[in-house]
Amino acid sequence: MRFQISAKMGYLSIHNSNYWKQVSYLGLGPSAHSFNGFSRQWNIRNLKGYIKAINNGKLFLRKKNLTQRPVLMNIL
Repeated sequence: MRFQISAKMGYLSIHNSNYWKQVSYLGLGPSAHSFNGFSRQWNIRNLKGYIKAINNGKLFLRKKNLTQRPVLMNIL
């Protein structure tokens, strides 16, 4: 079940709306999530580890490639 909470009655909340619309988005910083239409990526949570990886020129993220079924399940 999908829902959004708005601050005022009659107004639409846009928080996470791109997620539900399957629009690509980029998350920056520790624990941030991104989506490119085919996979979801998320950065490590640990701030020190994140900064260390950035300073060493490395990407420290996890990635999940989506098959047709999970993509369609996200839309439904």
